Amino acid sequence: MDVSKALYKWFRPKDPIGRYNVTGSKEHHFLWFRVAKTGTRSMLAVLEEETRLDYNQDWAKPTDEEMEERFCFTFVRNPWDRLVSTYFDKVGKQSMYRPCWGKSFEYFVDFVDDLDLQTADRHIRLQSTLFPRHRMDFIGHFEQLRADTEKIFATIGIERSLPHRNATKKKHYSTYYNTRTEAVVRRKYSQDIEAFGYDFQQETS
Repeated sequence: MDVSKALYKWFRPKDPIGRYNVTGSKEHHFLWFRVAKTGTRSMLAVLEEETRLDYNQDWAKPTDEEMEERFCFTFVRNPWDRLVSTYFDKVGKQSMYRPCWGKSFEYFVDFVDDLDLQTADRHIRLQSTLFPRHRMDFIGHFEQLRADTEKIFATIGIERSLPHRNATKKKHYSTYYNTRTEAVVRRKYSQDIEAFGYDFQQETS
């Protein structure tokens, strides 16, 4: 590990365990547990226009009563694809992960491999730690974002379609991996892969 990686690993503040990034509305009786890199900006834009949000907090802990009274939902994404998106959006634009600026995707994968993904920041953290799984009424998938969003909106009473914002233009995620880096992600994100039924898929023509 180089010096910059070591400094990031040991001195970056750790995000809390057991608290979540949550947006909600009493009017429409929902709590949305936000998982970064799953279309959150598009979803938030619609919800801000369509309802008054009484809950929009980072690292909050809703009560059992709040979760019982409201429709709780979230979205997840293929871990290999999510990591590629994070690299292009955050490293490529030099907004996060300074030790990786100007470095290859392989370097970024090794950087992530050195971190504790239980407490890493929300863009690379294990998705299964970003919401209380046993309290979810619906877990949508980024790969079918529009269809799952329609189901959610129908449940909470919002008549809108979801625009696609903040899209990262890139090739199919599989093209950025080699055998070694694919295996690193499989090991580091095994909890998400097993929980949400994902696997590494090659691009199909």
